[in-house]
Amino acid sequence: MDRGWLERVGPRVYRRPRQVANDPLRWDVVVLSLQQVMHKALHVGGRTAVELSGYAHYLEAGSASTVYLYGQGAPTWLAKLPSTARFELRSDHLFATGGTGVEMRRFDLRSGETSAQTKEAEANSPWEWSLTMSVPERAILEMMDELPHHESFHQVDVVMEGMANLRPQLLGNLLQECRSVKVKRLFLWYAERHGHSWLKHLDQSSIDLGLGKRQLVPAGRFDARYQITLPTELPDLDRHSVTSSIAGDRSRLSEPHCLFAGGRSVLVSDEEYLTETKLDANDNAAAESRLESTIMLKYPHRRRK
Repeated sequence: MDRGWLERVGPRVYRRPRQVANDPLRWDVVVLSLQQVMHKALHVGGRTAVELSGYAHYLEAGSASTVYLYGQGAPTWLAKLPSTARFELRSDHLFATGGTGVEMRRFDLRSGETSAQTKEAEANSPWEWSLTMSVPERAILEMMDELPHHESFHQVDVVMEGMANLRPQLLGNLLQECRSVKVKRLFLWYAERHGHSWLKHLDQSSIDLGLGKRQLVPAGRFDARYQITLPTELPDLDRHSVTSSIAGDRSRLSEPHCLFAGGRSVLVSDEEYLTETKLDANDNAAAESRLESTIMLKYPHRRRK
């Protein structure tokens, strides 16, 4: 340090001097150093791995970047580093086997992007180092484990909507190894909600969903199939929840109805059905037009046939 060959950036942490004084450390350089130089058993997971896997456009950008690291042995000085991101440390207790769904991915330090290709060989140049991270199938389960306090149901919802190419065999292994009943029930609920084609190839018979109800949010809506309470503000939640046990009670929510408007059918809940059909009382073309306009404006996310 006296000769200017190194500069101190934290307790027992040094680097080569930078042209810009007090330049913060890039988070990816920090993680690569932990993995490749210090050989720490840490991997990038959760929301961060979801973003690096190409789903960043589904996520809302925050005011400050957060990097989720999973594993053991993170140094105590990590939280004190002047980095471009804040590090959130998580144990790997979520899965019985820590290595399932964790791979080394080619990482471009220049662009900050990962490649779909895995790389097992250890490269000599830091520019060719690989980043150890969760694949999308594991990352989304890690992200769901953050619900409801550190992630939002809406963010998970939009990410799951885009995950149309997950691998059912790997998912089956991860769900069998997953220790969280909450995560497993939520994942299956979201998968069914978005109707992904890989769900029919997923063997659910070996997945332990536990017993009893899980209240994830207070004053939410109860899903009878998966025995979980979910936020009421999730769009289209009515299609998945059954809160009425009284047959024929039209004043409470039950199964969705198919309401025809302008030659197209729109899925609506009982509550919406009772509200919107009042516009169609005259049973004429003008009323039908008003009905269609009202539904499409009020419920633009509704699935049309």
